[in-house]
Amino acid sequence: MTKNKTLGTMNIATDLIRALSDIRSGRDWQSKVGTIPHGDGHSVLVFPGFMTNDRSTSTLRKRLVSQGYDARPWDQGINFGQTREKDILHKITDLLKHTYMESSRKVSLVGWSLGGLLAREAARCHPEQVRRVICLGSPIGGSPKHTSLWKVYNIITRLAGRQENVDQLMAQVIKPVEGVHCISIYSDSDGVVPPNIACEEESPLTENIKVNSSHLGLPFNADVLQIISERLSQPEINWKPYAQYNAEKSKQAV
Repeated sequence: MTKNKTLGTMNIATDLIRALSDIRSGRDWQSKVGTIPHGDGHSVLVFPGFMTNDRSTSTLRKRLVSQGYDARPWDQGINFGQTREKDILHKITDLLKHTYMESSRKVSLVGWSLGGLLAREAARCHPEQVRRVICLGSPIGGSPKHTSLWKVYNIITRLAGRQENVDQLMAQVIKPVEGVHCISIYSDSDGVVPPNIACEEESPLTENIKVNSSHLGLPFNADVLQIISERLSQPEINWKPYAQYNAEKSKQAV
């Protein structure tokens, strides 16, 4: 147990160092999105990662606004998941409903880490209100026990007096969200969420896109922003898979 705890700490420390490079790369984000069509103004709710709040996604939201989207915070304080309040899922589904009713258009959801898992579950509750979901390094394909932050999450759960059946919960989470286009952006060098548990189950409505990024740097990485912007620019129906877009872009570059 001590060995696993030490390994997890080392992974997080290494990830933090790598994140500095991702943050620096983000300064070049405008050149990455230059050829992507301007957004159509639809609303995008951005959910922060575990133990972070809206400040951690402010840079991402500002960049999405500059791309033509109505990017909004989740306004739920620090993300402790279901340990924060028993009705956290109800709160974010209420936020989704309010945004959907206010804009009279389907809403896209972007979630980092645990925020992506929650975004998918909100979409599962109300698929008719969601345009697409984009997860950044989220534990959606396997048990969160394999993440570097699992022990911290487990301690917070115990302190909050909530004992969740993780295996039962994940049996639902790993199922594709019916009727919603879901994209997972993952990295082999993620020091928190291993890539083998950060991918969607393959289906006509799911995509898994690999990037070179740390976990903590995902919301700032220029390549990640390019992918988010391009996926958000796709129409609700008859959208092109990212692999097709990437292939076409490569041909144009030759």
